[in-house]
Amino acid sequence: MKPLGIVRNVDKLGRIVLPKESRDIFGWEPGTPIEIMATHDGILLKAYKPEIQRENLIKALEQHKLKDLSSMGLIDEAITFIKTK
Repeated sequence: MKPLGIVRNVDKLGRIVLPKESRDIFGWEPGTPIEIMATHDGILLKAYKPEIQRENLIKALEQHKLKDLSSMGLIDEAITFIKTK
């Protein structure tokens, strides 16, 4: 990660304003959903992409299905449900 050398204060409501330069670099327009993740160094902000989260969940379920054949039907139902959302 590249430090930007920008310091911001947290306001009374816990908000931090992201510098316009940073938002422009990542293409974050007003209303862009941002995922907040804890790391060993602090906090990581990423544009939230639910379709990628969904794909990763389906892949994990498919892998589990191969390991546990007894739950195959239930996992297939879960995958079908996720794909329809």
